[in-house]
Amino acid sequence: HRRPDQEAGCLQESNSLTLRPPAQSWARSALVRLSFIYAALFGLSTVAALFGVYVFAAAQLENQTRGLIGADVAWAEDTSQFVGVAILKDAVTRRSHANAFDGAFYLMVDKTGAKLAGSLDRWPARAPKTVRPEIFPLAVSDTRTIEAMGATVTLKDDDKILVVRSLEAVHDTLMAAMRYAFAGVLLIVLVG
Repeated sequence: HRRPDQEAGCLQESNSLTLRPPAQSWARSALVRLSFIYAALFGLSTVAALFGVYVFAAAQLENQTRGLIGADVAWAEDTSQFVGVAILKDAVTRRSHANAFDGAFYLMVDKTGAKLAGSLDRWPARAPKTVRPEIFPLAVSDTRTIEAMGATVTLKDDDKILVVRSLEAVHDTLMAAMRYAFAGVLLIVLVG
């Protein structure tokens, strides 16, 4: 024999079970699935756009580096022709000290290969042989090699000047900019 409050509970339970629609998990909801698809497409398009910007910016920075090396080559040729090798040697020393932290390297050697001036200790094995800028590996210490772009200027008395720019510094700057751009996009997504 049941008490009246137990019977009411059974009725309520059975009524509530029959009146409720079947339970759906949140992952089966069309709105949630559509939101995930939208977020995935937005994320994919953002990554693709940032990759495109990176490739374009890297090409532009490489062209700018070629221009800087070209300007240094013209400077070295003009200086040696009009004021002489002794003044050029002093100028290379000054430039080496002034540009010590921005990824620019210089090396002036005589015709025997002895160092006259510059920030590099020795002539790199795979250094470019012409004034046309080329990419090559540059050993900046016994344990560290970087990707660099450089050109060689051969002076009238067979002295040489190697003008180098670190591409690692260029790529580091670009990656830092890309991290800020990605953070900005992420902030817009989260806040907006």
